[in-house]
Amino acid sequence: MKRFLEMFIVLGCLTAVYAGDTGDGHVTPPPWPDHGKLLCLFFAGSDYICKVKCDPGHVPERPIPHSYDYRDGKWTTVPLLDSNGEPFVFPWPNCVPASK
Repeated sequence: MKRFLEMFIVLGCLTAVYAGDTGDGHVTPPPWPDHGKLLCLFFAGSDYICKVKCDPGHVPERPIPHSYDYRDGKWTTVPLLDSNGEPFVFPWPNCVPASK
């Protein structure tokens, strides 16, 4: 699986947008979803905000939150609950073929 790292300056803070491993010294998110990828922002320190993006023709196998956030040593979701009032599940779901 191709992994890449792009770096840029956002509002004066060094931020990295990555898909895959971040290297030594940073938490590595769980594996990418099947038939999809993670789009994550890494903020100076150790905070991450990740979104699941499914490959064309695929959808998440269960509802997903707006983002998965890593702060203070633990993963949470934003929002915390889905539209049925149930907590989102971590890690993120795999992507499955979209039904027609």
